[in-house]
Amino acid sequence: MTKLGVVFTADRPPEELAAFATAAESAGLDELWLWEDCFLAGGIATSATALAATTRITVGLGVMPAVFRNPVAAAMEIATLARLHPGRFVAGLGHGVPAWMDQIGALPPKPVRVLEETALSIRRLLAGECFSTEGDHVNLRDVCLEQPPSVRPPVVLGVRRPLGLRASGRSADGTILAEPSAPVYIGWARERIEEGRAAARRTDPHRVTVFVKGRIDANRRHAREVVAGMLLSESVAAQLTPLDREAELAELRALGDPATVAPRIPDDLLDQLTATGTAEQVIASLHAIAKTDVDTIVFAPIGPDPNEQLRLLADTIAPESQAERTHPHGGRTVRQEARISGRVHAPHGVALQRHRRDRDHAIASPGRRGRHQRQHRPDLIHQTRGGRWPTEPVTEDYNFVDLVWHELEFRERDSFTYAVYNTEPRYLGCCYLYPMGRRTQLTEQLLDFDIDVSWWVTPTAYEQGYYRTLYDALQHWLADEFPFWRPYYSNAQVPR
Repeated sequence: MTKLGVVFTADRPPEELAAFATAAESAGLDELWLWEDCFLAGGIATSATALAATTRITVGLGVMPAVFRNPVAAAMEIATLARLHPGRFVAGLGHGVPAWMDQIGALPPKPVRVLEETALSIRRLLAGECFSTEGDHVNLRDVCLEQPPSVRPPVVLGVRRPLGLRASGRSADGTILAEPSAPVYIGWARERIEEGRAAARRTDPHRVTVFVKGRIDANRRHAREVVAGMLLSESVAAQLTPLDREAELAELRALGDPATVAPRIPDDLLDQLTATGTAEQVIASLHAIAKTDVDTIVFAPIGPDPNEQLRLLADTIAPESQAERTHPHGGRTVRQEARISGRVHAPHGVALQRHRRDRDHAIASPGRRGRHQRQHRPDLIHQTRGGRWPTEPVTEDYNFVDLVWHELEFRERDSFTYAVYNTEPRYLGCCYLYPMGRRTQLTEQLLDFDIDVSWWVTPTAYEQGYYRTLYDALQHWLADEFPFWRPYYSNAQVPR
């Protein structure tokens, strides 16, 4: 499932950000991205503003120049945003424009090495590690965040060339591919990323976000002007090489003047390098990118009236994008299908696995956990989870029947029940994923949620604080690994 986002470009006054953010969220877009360009608005401050102005949309900062901040300072800022807005922030790092970095005396001799060392250190800090490291750029001694986030936000790298792409594969949670990123370049870039991941023996998910210059306007004059500037820039050479149009591009570059180049750019090249033109042309360009299986496409408005472009994006492009997110056996969206059929459907191509793990907990589907005698206390479960629960002692036979029922529900995708352990491993309790409307009666307010989540822990685990710990872990699992957009935590007592 490819998500759709929009950019609040760095040249805009920050006073306009809050209204734009709320408009993007109201439009149903999945993500809002911000840029941190030298001498303009600061990325952390703008991210905090956008997050505070919204409740659902993911906010990405793409990118912060890695040399701007010490990794500990950057991790502190990122952790604060992640704690205040769990599961809604993506932190992007990049080189920064070399001329600007040189201007402020911060141009490093080994820029890729700076990115990799910074990303690795920030990720370790956000994960709650205490460590020391000595590198070419990052040197830290006995560092540790006192308040790491319970839901670690992704740290992604904005890179273009082979060395940077491989470094992202080795060290980051994802990669931002800046504009212009034609589908053939995206495929080439993913190969370089995978080379880095293979070298680091990584098998965890790696998100790919693609920025695309966009404008919904039958007159493509602004698109031609932007692409002309790109063609004459050395910074995007690596992104144009996979197009295999070097002779044609060389002729255009030889003209020298952007005003002369612009009217001579072929329409099919505009289609590859931008998402511009009529609504139909824009949709076709976005679909071509989505076919490369990227995680998010981010529309970066060009030309005048970016607010009007957002409105057009919401009215003409977003509905088409959302229509793509359908169950393979019908035309309904995942949310609609779950409500109508009473089943939990993941988007096409996404499997709900039986085993998941983070550094403190493991969960397994009931059919794989063995025949546990439930160590429960009905009054505690009624107090915390709520809902129906047996009041009499649970026998071995009752427990076995219950396990079989949950296993059948899992196979039929009617619900997903997991047992939870710590790393000893010691049994802590259970968590449940139900379709909306099955456990909790649907209301108008609940229609925007797509999965009902509940949990309970044993009395011993409750006394040791695992009730809150499991809630934090569930937020992490659902944000990073499960294919749902907006979970509803339906327990009677939800930690605050």
